[in-house]
Amino acid sequence: MGLASGCANAGVADPERAVDNDLTNYAQFNSLFTVGCPQALTVRLEGSRPVPAGFYVGFVVGTDGLLDLGVLPGLRLTTYLNGVPTGESATGAGLLELRALPGGQSQVSFPTRLPFNEVKIERLGVASALDNLRLYYGFGVEPRAFEDSTHTLSQFGPGQTAGKYEVRENALVCPSNCGVSTPEGAADSDPGTFAVMSLPAAVLATVELKLTLNGAGVAGNRAGIVVGIGLLNASVLDRLTLTTYDAAGNALESAVGRTALALNLLPNGRQELSFLITQPFAAVQLSATAGAAALTSFPMHYAFADDRTGGLPTLITPLPVELTVFAGRWAGGAAELSWTTASEKNSRYFVVERAGSARADAFRAVGQVAAAGASSAVRTYELRDAEAAAQPGPALYYRLRQVDLDGTVAFSPVVTLTVAKAAAPLAVYPNPAADARAVAVHCAAVAPGATVQTYSPLGQLIGQLPVAEGPAPLALPALAPGLYHVVLRDAVGRAVASQRLVVE
Repeated sequence: MGLASGCANAGVADPERAVDNDLTNYAQFNSLFTVGCPQALTVRLEGSRPVPAGFYVGFVVGTDGLLDLGVLPGLRLTTYLNGVPTGESATGAGLLELRALPGGQSQVSFPTRLPFNEVKIERLGVASALDNLRLYYGFGVEPRAFEDSTHTLSQFGPGQTAGKYEVRENALVCPSNCGVSTPEGAADSDPGTFAVMSLPAAVLATVELKLTLNGAGVAGNRAGIVVGIGLLNASVLDRLTLTTYDAAGNALESAVGRTALALNLLPNGRQELSFLITQPFAAVQLSATAGAAALTSFPMHYAFADDRTGGLPTLITPLPVELTVFAGRWAGGAAELSWTTASEKNSRYFVVERAGSARADAFRAVGQVAAAGASSAVRTYELRDAEAAAQPGPALYYRLRQVDLDGTVAFSPVVTLTVAKAAAPLAVYPNPAADARAVAVHCAAVAPGATVQTYSPLGQLIGQLPVAEGPAPLALPALAPGLYHVVLRDAVGRAVASQRLVVE
């Protein structure tokens, strides 16, 4: 991942752990009173070319709790190019940005104006929160990880907020001072107004505010609410839940607590609570449960949907090849993936992987492309995922797995592809499948009397299921490992559509 340097065996413990391939390992500032030299760690970012100007530079850090803006005056980030200071440095809440990630980590960063390939993090202050601060890794990351190009809000003009918010509370344990006052303040377009959520000390009290957005949130967006809670810690986050809803009022996805919610501390003292979603949505709800002092009364400014990637930076470690672009688009009823490398060294092949969600364990290979091996010229690769249209859901997630000649594996950023497709007459998912009994067969609207038939590779009919009216999926029977063909036939036996099924 790079090279590390620090005050030898004193200011920083285990500096080599900040540059190994395990992103859960970390170096650590020693206690301020146990060292005799400055506490600083410099890491060189992997890759033959500098990180471009305009990228964000930073460190992922962490403690046993949550960091707040008060630690920023005690930290300084400095960039270098081939060991020489670039002249760019940032310290304090006015220049450094702090973002809390799910799992207790945080990002400290700032946008650069000059190229760099090294970053140094220094401790300047005596705040106890910096004692034993974990230093996971330095990064250079493209601006889109921090800056959204679309921002949909719960903001409506004068006289238009009716029906754009909904308050719920547990009436059994909520006294008169429990609930949301001026909820319309979180739904109007006046930046000076806001809702106020109040909870008593009763542990069982729960209050919720749902806010409708002034546009559609799409799969791959962040969904969130801006609040002004003050000092947020892990115990406070664990009492907060975000939920998305569709236009009909149906709950879609939720995120609860420190392990699922991302926290962005804004310069104006507000906080963004958010999580990445996989389904289109129309409203966002915040639920708070009493029991934390910071939740007795706090402002709620607005809900939002945006396309900032958020979370873990996507270019923390360059690939063994120097990847400059990895993108996807929907064309001709399929997903088309393309990527460009500026240089390659000891590269063997690329594998395009697809998932129905952004979870790391959900990705499956859909195709492989041979790499150049060694090249100093710009090279472009493409792969078409023809089976993308058969996958359920409004969005698909793709990543690139690059395999080196010695077996070293690295992954690209994840690309979210919003699928613009007509309903397929027949969809079989998951495919491949470890157990055919877990496979769901979805059929589009067909005339009464339609059937789904399963054939062996030799054309033998081994199963037949009637297609009922409505969208209910069909469940296949147990099948031995192998290749099968699933065919949708109409009432007179004509084949309407077919899909290949692989049982592993």
